[in-house]
Amino acid sequence: TRASSGGTLAEFISGFPVDMYLRHLVSSSFEHRAHTRLLGQTKLITNTTAAEVSDSTVAFDSNVGAGPSGESVNTNILAHMFRRAPGFFDVVAFTAPDFAANAYTHNLGVTPELYIVKRRDSASDWSVYSEALGNTKYLKLQDTGGEFTGGVWGNTSPTSTQFYYSGVTSGTYIAYLFASVPGISKVGSYTGNGTSQTIDCGFSAGARFVMTKRTNTTGNWNVWDSERGIVAGNDPRLELNTTDAEDTGHDYIDPDSSGFVVNYVADDDDDSNVSGDEYIFIAIA
Repeated sequence: TRASSGGTLAEFISGFPVDMYLRHLVSSSFEHRAHTRLLGQTKLITNTTAAEVSDSTVAFDSNVGAGPSGESVNTNILAHMFRRAPGFFDVVAFTAPDFAANAYTHNLGVTPELYIVKRRDSASDWSVYSEALGNTKYLKLQDTGGEFTGGVWGNTSPTSTQFYYSGVTSGTYIAYLFASVPGISKVGSYTGNGTSQTIDCGFSAGARFVMTKRTNTTGNWNVWDSERGIVAGNDPRLELNTTDAEDTGHDYIDPDSSGFVVNYVADDDDDSNVSGDEYIFIAIA
């Protein structure tokens, strides 16, 4: 949370250089901002299709966090911060020369299991590739919709050195790529069972960050984290595709040392464990 420690060093303290962060106001309706070191003082909004715009509040000049230094403590302002690392996470800025499917180089060193692409210079969808869905389907980060069928990925799966994308027209883009690292991160999928089930990620002390999306039908891009609480009870939830304040009234997930537990919540149709429904997730230890 903002300036929760070391506010004279950075707005948000991570303990490492930050390459991308998602910034949220959790207490009231607000946009979800994506800031990227490669793009400087700009923002993209995950809950809209809007093009990139400038944002003077962005700063990457600290080795231990992100955002301008000297900010006052405000636990309602939250950042999820990511560092590029082989096997785990990479960021690629690229120009798509035309609407054809082209190959773009990344530095993950392994095959990405999930990646998110957004056009910067014009309004467009946030397109999400998932290994679980394959190279003929995609999701939209700003949308509750289930899987869409189309040629966004050129019907070609990524490799350990390249990923594929087909833009509608030529333009500038940013891509965020994720993969699984044993004991550190897990990109995967599961089928809901209508009660509770443990999602074993191979961790030893549980997940600190979890994002899920129902893929066979509508559902939000749900995010939980241990900073706000992944507990045996109601867990604060953010939705990257809406401007809603955090939801604190449901027990969608619980902690487990191997990863996390998903629960069925009967009074809410946007659930994390509906029987027979399909989900993808990213978890970070």
